[in-house]
Amino acid sequence: MLLVFPPFGGEAYVGIAEDLLPLERYQDARQILRNAVEKRLDIDGVHKDLYALGFVAKDAAAMDTEAKWLESRPEYANLGLSLESDTQAYFGHLVKARVLSSRAVDAGVHSDNREAAALWRANSALREALFGDRLRASHFAAESIKMAPASQSTQIEAALAFALAGDRARALSFEQDLDKRFPLDTQVQMVWLPTIRAQLALLSGEPERAVSHLQKAVPVQLGSTTFSTSISCLYALQVRGDDYLALRDGNSAAREFQKILHHPGIVWNYPTGALARLGLPVPMVSRL
Repeated sequence: MLLVFPPFGGEAYVGIAEDLLPLERYQDARQILRNAVEKRLDIDGVHKDLYALGFVAKDAAAMDTEAKWLESRPEYANLGLSLESDTQAYFGHLVKARVLSSRAVDAGVHSDNREAAALWRANSALREALFGDRLRASHFAAESIKMAPASQSTQIEAALAFALAGDRARALSFEQDLDKRFPLDTQVQMVWLPTIRAQLALLSGEPERAVSHLQKAVPVQLGSTTFSTSISCLYALQVRGDDYLALRDGNSAAREFQKILHHPGIVWNYPTGALARLGLPVPMVSRL
């Protein structure tokens, strides 16, 4: 297929590559990104996406090359470290993941990008909540809010982390604030709030209501999330799968987890991709 390369800046190349990645057109995405590098338009997003292509191809050398490129530049080091932390967590190396996340937070602060630092702390809070360390998750979520209290992205991730960690009061407080502040924001209203509310309903022992909340997310649940390193972590699918497990509906839960596994070009190296396998019957996992 003939690809037409845009005569614009690096952002245009990244935009096209991130349209191709969810379609699993990996070779085309790589060609676009390599062209950006050849034209010296290789901004951080170019190397982030090349890292993702290395991950889906199980090419550790390529991932290492891209991480080193990012970490060699003070303004991008926090992104490279966060990518590496997610990879370590994906493969179960939580101690290494925590060290890298802390380094990503520090790098964000040192480059005068406190919102990035807050996002990496909130990201680690979500990871800890998903992996079952509720106390650490709540602590990290609270830290992230202190770093960037006005950041919508940080508040969203922290609210979901609180909900996943079972910290109902703080999750509900942030959920209500997000609803009030962003009544017309499509992602807030159709993805994040339904996911947070579903988790809160699950905490209350109401899995049927949790599933009902997530119906609103269905039309846009595979859409991109601008503040995650991957295109999307697909939290709505993860939470819906957990809801069905609570309802003892294993078949419906498996379908949700399979959707995560069937979209590696969206999830990349985020731990939801690893955790989804735990919700599948053993014969189904063996076929993946």
